[in-house]
Amino acid sequence: MIITAETKNLNGDLYKIQIEFSGISDRTDLSVTIVDWKPFEFGSDDTRETVMYPENVKIKLSLINARVWYSKTQQYPNPFSDDPFTDDDYNYTLFKLLDIITYYDASATVYKNGHEYFRGFLDKKNKTIDYEFLGIEITILSNFAKLKEINVAQDADVVAKAIAFSSTNLSTGISYIKLTDAIKAIILKVLPVEKVVLMSNIYWDSYYLFPKIDGTLDRWQVPASQFMMQTSFFFNTGTGLNANWYTNGIDTIKDILNMLGCTGFYEQSKRTFYCLSRSYSNTFPVKTITDHDILKDTSIQCDYSQAVKGMKLYIKGAPGEAKIVQTVEYGDCTNSDDIEEIYISNKGGVLSGQPDNSLNRKGFAVLVPQYYSGIGNVVWLFTTNQSGSNFYSSLNKTKKMFWQVVGDDTWSMISKARNMYIAALNECDYTFDTLFNITGYDTALKAKKITQDEFNETTVIKLIQV
Repeated sequence: MIITAETKNLNGDLYKIQIEFSGISDRTDLSVTIVDWKPFEFGSDDTRETVMYPENVKIKLSLINARVWYSKTQQYPNPFSDDPFTDDDYNYTLFKLLDIITYYDASATVYKNGHEYFRGFLDKKNKTIDYEFLGIEITILSNFAKLKEINVAQDADVVAKAIAFSSTNLSTGISYIKLTDAIKAIILKVLPVEKVVLMSNIYWDSYYLFPKIDGTLDRWQVPASQFMMQTSFFFNTGTGLNANWYTNGIDTIKDILNMLGCTGFYEQSKRTFYCLSRSYSNTFPVKTITDHDILKDTSIQCDYSQAVKGMKLYIKGAPGEAKIVQTVEYGDCTNSDDIEEIYISNKGGVLSGQPDNSLNRKGFAVLVPQYYSGIGNVVWLFTTNQSGSNFYSSLNKTKKMFWQVVGDDTWSMISKARNMYIAALNECDYTFDTLFNITGYDTALKAKKITQDEFNETTVIKLIQV
């Protein structure tokens, strides 16, 4: 059974929703009317959220065109009257539809002007009947949420993708995967992601002059987009399972984002997952919000984000090690309700107080592109403690271990109270991969939460100082 509905917003954009039920013998398709469309919400008010995605959207569907009916009669249809739009056939269909939504699984896809805009599934528990419109308000959950229930370390589809994305070190025969490709392999299980874009401040100074194809030598400053982990750290590749105790896709992506000092945002319309630096980055484009952009009869609200008092950085072990090999504390961690906890698997060097040996460097590598190596993409491993202490960020050029750079940069951001601004804006073209300026406010801001009202073509955006 397939339910379809269409509507247009104020700008004339055509939205179509298609709901397909599985396991139902009744193949009677149904075309209904969209009465109302709640805003999409991206991001979170929670200062500790590291993965951002549209959790759900609520849409009210009606069996009749209630607006047309109202324009003719100056009243909405009454399910208890004898008018032709509320007879027993309509009431029967309404309650039959409610039963189907309650007991059968259904996928749901939203299209905007013919292009896939949002993909998800019906929340069978969260729906309400609206007698006034002879309709039902349904909730569509993002397919991204399915990753909470998938053990990606063991899932055959995810593991096969991860192996396909991996490269082998020529001297050891061990497979490594770029961190961005690990994210892509996971998301492909539930959504058609085509690109993972990384906007990070973190680099590694190779200290080596690499011969380029053109014959020149270049001391390569390796961007985080080339950082790799041993594939078996995340996925069971048949070479012995470690997977660092990962149990679901969301937790795995969160750890990878934490390693990169980033938050994440999936933009369905572009089929792109963005890994965005939590701190200021000059790789972000900048957009200025002017008085013209602000919704009529509204004003910018000012608030602030309270500083976190403490942070714990948990460093997970390599195969053969304990689950947590070291905990690094920042600030005051005595009150567990006022700290942020971060888990990372990529040490990228030696831990504090531990010797320089192969185990402490295990699992980390960088992918040397062909234009440096001249022989194709090559996996380059760490061999000495020196190579592990050459990480830095654009915020602090002091060379450190990888885990130190991530911890120090993250703490420098969240340990300070920062200004926040909430603005109601025209249009729906605001995204997380942009830095914002507001006319009259002399500070760089990034989006923390974006609420898009596609029906009315407006956006409420919460911005935080970077």
